[in-house]
Amino acid sequence: MRKSLAIAALVAVGGTAAGAGAVQHLLGSDTLFTVTTTAIANCTIGMASTALVYDGTGSGNGENAMIAGTQGVAPMSRFMAGNLCTGVPVAKLQTSNGIVIGLDGVAVVGSLTSAGPCNGTNSTTCTQEAVGAAYSTSVTVGSNTYTFSNWKDVLALVYGGKVHGGWAGDSGCGSLTRKTVVNNWGNLFQVGSTCGSSGSDGCTQLQHAFRRDDASGTTDVFASLIGLSPSSTQASNFGFGTSAFCNVNMAPIASTTAANPIAITTSFQHGLTSGQTVQVVGVGVDISGNPIASGNVAANGVWSVTVTSATAFTIPADGTVAGNGNKVGSYAMVLLPPPSGLLADYVPTSMRDLDPIRRPCANNGSPTLNLEDVCGRDNQLGLVVPIVPTDFLGGVANQFPSTACSGGTNHAVRAPTYVDPIQNLPVLGQCPNGDKPHGGNLCVFPATGGSNTQCLSGPSDKPFVYNPPAGLSPAPGQVLGTVFNNHLLNATHSYQKDTFGNFLVGAFYRIHQADTIAGSGASIAGGANVNGGGGPAPVAPGNCQQVDATLQIGCLVQASPCSIGYAGKESLAWNGMSSANNVGLKVNQVLPLTACIQTFDYNLSRKLYLNTVPGFAAANAAENGLAQCESDTTRTGTGNIQNILTANSFVNFAAASAPNNGAPFAEDYNEPMLCNTQDPAATNNNVNAFTGNVAPIPNVGTICGNGIRENYEDCDDGTPNATTAAPASWAAAAVPNNTAPGGNSGNGASGSQCTNTCRWSGAVILPDPGGLKDGTTATCTATTDNGVNCHTTASPPAGSLASTAGKCQTTGGVGGCLP
Repeated sequence: MRKSLAIAALVAVGGTAAGAGAVQHLLGSDTLFTVTTTAIANCTIGMASTALVYDGTGSGNGENAMIAGTQGVAPMSRFMAGNLCTGVPVAKLQTSNGIVIGLDGVAVVGSLTSAGPCNGTNSTTCTQEAVGAAYSTSVTVGSNTYTFSNWKDVLALVYGGKVHGGWAGDSGCGSLTRKTVVNNWGNLFQVGSTCGSSGSDGCTQLQHAFRRDDASGTTDVFASLIGLSPSSTQASNFGFGTSAFCNVNMAPIASTTAANPIAITTSFQHGLTSGQTVQVVGVGVDISGNPIASGNVAANGVWSVTVTSATAFTIPADGTVAGNGNKVGSYAMVLLPPPSGLLADYVPTSMRDLDPIRRPCANNGSPTLNLEDVCGRDNQLGLVVPIVPTDFLGGVANQFPSTACSGGTNHAVRAPTYVDPIQNLPVLGQCPNGDKPHGGNLCVFPATGGSNTQCLSGPSDKPFVYNPPAGLSPAPGQVLGTVFNNHLLNATHSYQKDTFGNFLVGAFYRIHQADTIAGSGASIAGGANVNGGGGPAPVAPGNCQQVDATLQIGCLVQASPCSIGYAGKESLAWNGMSSANNVGLKVNQVLPLTACIQTFDYNLSRKLYLNTVPGFAAANAAENGLAQCESDTTRTGTGNIQNILTANSFVNFAAASAPNNGAPFAEDYNEPMLCNTQDPAATNNNVNAFTGNVAPIPNVGTICGNGIRENYEDCDDGTPNATTAAPASWAAAAVPNNTAPGGNSGNGASGSQCTNTCRWSGAVILPDPGGLKDGTTATCTATTDNGVNCHTTASPPAGSLASTAGKCQTTGGVGGCLP
């Protein structure tokens, strides 16, 4: 089990540290928790004076720690992003780089018994099969027909309420379009007509869509690849966060005006009516809450809206005040009114349960029978359920309190306090059941007979109500007791906190810590609110108490077989069990197989990193030692990074592959591309930091934004406004529909479908052009050319994927030769 491995690693390191010197705690990716602890346990380089202990908690936390200067390296499941631009001086941006240690595929995971019949054959190749997640099917929505235009659409709609352009119907998390799709299990799949109500579980609709938190690199990569915006981060808005997921119940802001009143346009339909109250958050500020140039900070606040269209409204704020502009920035959201029965507290984005699509908490219609161990204040849970990491709490006993609360035994607990993301001020929250705090700031919680509030509440554990708000429905006394399990307490009658200092009020990962829907035998007929209980019991041990969030999601889709989730590929083999218990849905008709991840044929493939801001040479001896150990493939046994990755279901590079002969390689932080609005401004010429790395840390690698599509890049349009000339062989290196670097083109620019992480934002990833069909002088253009042998130009750019012969691949009349 992952837990025992992690603890063993920490014990080994702790033993060394006790007799040697200081202990340094590292933050970073939860996905890489076991990989990192195993590498540390088997690495002695530089650790004589400092022992490293890895706490995980999310890639964003590791990145923020490097920005703050409290650590020099961070394991991350994504590359460093624009967050560095406001907190790191230019000199350090020019030393920032990473080691790409291996690969992973973000899995869309489901239960084999329910999602498996929708997934086709368990193929062993990357050949596309017309099954898996929907990509071209149609759904009748009212009087219209919504047709998925590509593989991204169904995931973007389920998780973010986003529809593709040209749709005449509605959009957003509460839209009829989204409800129609998720209320029929078969609509999620390409062959839904043959796998609806699939398997013995009898799924009729999607029960839940589990997701990682907003500090997770997995979330950042997943949201980016399916086209959700704004980007997810927990560090923004004073720790409240920014997120495009439906559990937040928000509308992304597309534009604002510096007028009086301020007009706001949203990226999809907001669903508001005039007179409703919204909270406008994060407009015109950077990740630290500081105003950006021409930022429209006057838009932030709590406002009554006047609706002007389905995607626009005005607020009674004056945007013409001196110093105010019209810039939105990267962290802006409109927080919409909560669904009926829920509260509008400033709960952080990773712990909000405000999805407008609600599912009755699974209890088979009984106040005592429990099939889900957490519930919302409205006796329901949202469709999208966030799963936050709590592996830093010191073990299962603190993460999953299991002592049963005693009916009728109560104890007072100080109410949670949240941070107002607009003013950065503390705000007292409501009690979990909606009761107003009494005595100034106290809530009543269920407890054990010994007054221990660190317990597991049942549906009937309803404490005394002091101050029920008038008109609130359901009334606090009618709320199921399992709502208190969302709020994680310690043994001293106070809240556990996350790594940002936020009260842990969203412990939804406990949903099946003791009880499961799978195997319950509960009928879905007769008004019972159980979906999927008719099938077999989940794989032993049945309940879900995984220390790590990735593995917990793998377990949850077993316990709730009509649910799906996204997580690292490791989730397919949770708890050390065979991956045959879960299934990774085919995404764009391809399984997350090792070979498909190595070639990026699996569209949710990603790179795994050990990143640095100050440079590996400037990191302390222990951090530099970890970098060496994760780079050196000549190490043996469990000390070899390739063996560690394989043992934890991750993927190594193909043997002898570029850019470093199949070994870990470097990636440079392209500061003019990623930080084009730096203060002070950076030079337009990128400084390649990895050339200064000292072996075994790699000094060869890739640069996103250099205009050459290199291995493990979907595309590369170059750096916008770059002063360096375009590569001489640009015509052979460019991706179709894009232009050479310079002017306003380049990765992330409006004229490009290539992001500033060199991933394709269009519907389908296209190959390098320039290839000719074998035996002809014609290029690959027609759809009928697909699969025809082709060859590339005589002098392809160094490192380009156009450097070998391959097959024609064409989409929309534009195509090329793909190796």
